Amino acid sequence: MQTLGIDPRINSGDIRPGMGYGGGRLPKDVRAFTASTRQLGVGQSAVLLCAAEEINESRTGVALNLITRAMSD
Repeated sequence: MQTLGIDPRINSGDIRPGMGYGGGRLPKDVRAFTASTRQLGVGQSAVLLCAAEEINESRTGVALNLITRAMSD
């Protein structure tokens, strides 16, 4: 994390460890980029970005299911 903070374009506070990708701006930026790809007519890129976003959003539920299963064994 400290290494990312060295680059002034990437504030280390914008990327935090956790399930999936996180931070305050990255998920919002991916959604904005996805909307831009649709407006530009490059729908294949939007499909890829939407898939990445769906996977990222599902990580919390997947982790909770794994924890629940581990605790019930």
